[in-house]
Amino acid sequence: MKRALRALLPVLALAPAALVLSCFGGDEAPAPTATPTATQATATPEPTPTPVDPGAVIRESADRMESVERMHFRLNHENGASEIVRGIMMVYAEGDIDGAHRMRAEIEGALGTVKFETGVIILPEGSWIQNPFDRSWESEEISIEEFFDPQDGVAALMRQVVEPVLDDIEDIDGVETYRIEVLADSGDLAVFPTATPGFEVRATLWIGVEDLLLYRVDVRGAISETESADILRRLELSRFGEDVDIAPPP
Repeated sequence: MKRALRALLPVLALAPAALVLSCFGGDEAPAPTATPTATQATATPEPTPTPVDPGAVIRESADRMESVERMHFRLNHENGASEIVRGIMMVYAEGDIDGAHRMRAEIEGALGTVKFETGVIILPEGSWIQNPFDRSWESEEISIEEFFDPQDGVAALMRQVVEPVLDDIEDIDGVETYRIEVLADSGDLAVFPTATPGFEVRATLWIGVEDLLLYRVDVRGAISETESADILRRLELSRFGEDVDIAPPP
């Protein structure tokens, strides 16, 4: 019996060591568990905007304006005026145009130092001007081309301008427009019948971003020998395509 017990002692002595190794894995460390990494989203690059060609914008606007028959207009002057019929110097005009032969306008003008208000009506069957003193209407041989032509005149101007530069994007009465600076010869300003060639003028065009209609044009500089070099003409256009009622005077 004693000999059997002595034979078991070496085995019993090794048992605690075996238990420790089974619990702690000996000298080898357990393999680390891989930690998943988050996938980085690839940002989509924003498309590069196409540069605006101001020359192309002006040409397309000229085509667009030629197709518009009806519009409302306002013409104002600073540091000067435009001569119309009977020697009247027109400082301000506002009215409507319906095609090539129908127009009405209210005018603020002057004869010498006398300032007054008058009106003009132009129709295929006749044309009239209002006497500024007794407000009566008098027959007057006058055409739109001889008076003031905002329809064909502005399109003709846009086809002749040079050195167009896109200056900014600007809001005009709630409409987003391209503001484009250009140069022109005074002889190309058919919108103003008294214009004579040979004078360089600077103009600013405001053209709708969405509809390519011309909403405003500023013309700076003399268009004839009798005008001041710092004269400014501002033509504003609106109500494109809206119906207008232009009738002979009562």
